[in-house]
This record gives sequence, structure tokens and C-alpha cells, in this order.
Amino acid sequence: MPFVQLKPAGRSFIDMARDLIRHFDAIVLCEGATDAELLKLVADEPELNLAVTDCGGVQQIREVGCYVAVLARLSRKLRALGVLVNADEYRPDVRARGMIDSLRGRGLEVSGLERLGVSLFKAEVERKPLIICVAGERDLPLDRHCIEDHVLEALIRSHVIDIDTVRQIAERLR
Repeated sequence: MPFVQLKPAGRSFIDMARDLIRHFDAIVLCEGATDAELLKLVADEPELNLAVTDCGGVQQIREVGCYVAVLARLSRKLRALGVLVNADEYRPDVRARGMIDSLRGRGLEVSGLERLGVSLFKAEVERKPLIICVAGERDLPLDRHCIEDHVLEALIRSHVIDIDTVRQIAERLR
């Protein structure tokens, strides 16, 4: 099944809740529209019924995440939740811990936070696996780090642009 783009603000609550509980194996909440679009491009044809939504910011991703986690508790089909957030000026572990603390602060049952990679973490929310991916390349000379860093890193590795040019542009933008 291809991706389904969820728009929580643009659909009736009952339709969205029904879809989450009955139709999807996993849902990924993305901080912004670019994150969601890039995820859909690189994921190709998922074997799972995957829902992807852009939440419109880090504060909104926490709020939508809370609602989705509560609905996930009712679903037998939904196997996992995912969150894709930008690192911004934070280290990946700090951003992931902030997400966990926010869910706990909203009264959700959250356990564990295991680091799977440099920017990949796993926890459990409402007895469902939660995967948190923190996007950004901290090695780049930028003030804030986001998913676009990975595209820039690919361009540098492909010799389309060099790191000195990135430094010069970053300095001009400061």
C-alpha cells in the first residue's frame, strides 16, 4: 500500500481515529512538511501500511503524538509509532529525551529510551514501540540542524559542493 498523508487538522476526528485504529501498521509523525516529503521519497514502497503526517512544528508534534499514542492503545493493527524531528541546536539524545519527557508529562505510559544509533532511539509508549529519529548532521558548520543537512552531506560526499563553500555560506547567513 502506498503512503497515506494524514492531515489531522483537515479531517474529522472520527475519520482519523478510525484510520489509525483499523488501517495502519505504523504511523510516523514528522515535525514539518519537508520531513514528511523526504521520508516518503526515501522509504520507497513500504511493506507495511504506513501513515505519515507533518505536524507543523515541534510543539504540535508533541500534542499530536499524545493523541496518536492514546488511540494506538486501542488498536490491534497498529504495531509501531515513529517520530521524525529536527535536532535544531540540540544533541540528538537531548531532543529524544525531550520528546519522552513531553509524552510522560501528558500522562502517557512511557518506558525506556534506548539508543539504536547516533540519531535513532527506541522507547515504548502505551505499550507500543516508539522510534524517534532526530534529523541533522552535527558535523556541518551550521547553527541549527535539520533533515536538509542529510541532503547537504550527500552533496558534499558526491563532490557537488565542498565543505569550505558550506562554511562560507553559513558565515554569510549568520
